[in-house]
Amino acid sequence: MLGATIAKVVFSELPPARLREVVSIVSHYIAGVVYEEDFIAFMEEFCAPVTLHPGDAVKTLKGSLSGVVLEVYDDGRVRWRSSQGGVLIVTAESIIKIQPAKGGSS
Repeated sequence: MLGATIAKVVFSELPPARLREVVSIVSHYIAGVVYEEDFIAFMEEFCAPVTLHPGDAVKTLKGSLSGVVLEVYDDGRVRWRSSQGGVLIVTAESIIKIQPAKGGSS
């Protein structure tokens, strides 16, 4: 409980949906049910600034949907098409850019 409270204070500038996920992963890490490597990767992904462009691959915060950005509006909303075919309009903070795999071919 103390860890969750500290996480809420430290990451208080995150949007509410992202803050909720960060507090959850911190609590799970403290409880020992998340490996350090997974914890670090999660924190880097959720705390990175959100900069999206048409064509970027994205997923929802929980990872239940993925797709491609179609348009980024001036007010910060994002129109994207899920891999299931639906078109959604959301705030940029409610989706995560999927980073290309590291290493690649040489």
